[in-house]
Amino acid sequence: MVRLQFIGLCVLLLACGVAQAQVQEPRSDDDVTRARTHFEAGRALYQLGNYNEALREFAAGYQLAPRPQFLLNLGQCYRKLDDLANARSMYQRYLHDAPQSDPERPQAEQILAEIEHRLQIGKRPRRLRRR
Repeated sequence: MVRLQFIGLCVLLLACGVAQAQVQEPRSDDDVTRARTHFEAGRALYQLGNYNEALREFAAGYQLAPRPQFLLNLGQCYRKLDDLANARSMYQRYLHDAPQSDPERPQAEQILAEIEHRLQIGKRPRRLRRR
């Protein structure tokens, strides 16, 4: 009975792993090509200061190919739009999803700490000035 439960658990874990891989991996080479097009469009729009449109492009690319680099770019767009809660969420997801060896990880950790600090400052009650 224990062996049967163990086999059932292994099958369940394998099925979950396959389902997760299907969600995270692009469906085809065409998806990767389309994601790259969205990425490049997002970068160009970001450089022009059109952060809302860049955000849409990066999000569309991430839907096609959920790669951590998209999360960094989404986080940057949210920062530029002063939407710190969503920026924090994107950086946290990046740090969760990106490999430990990713060379951009230290900078992402530093930016996340800055975002956290700014969010904490924003939560503090303001003192009234005396005249």
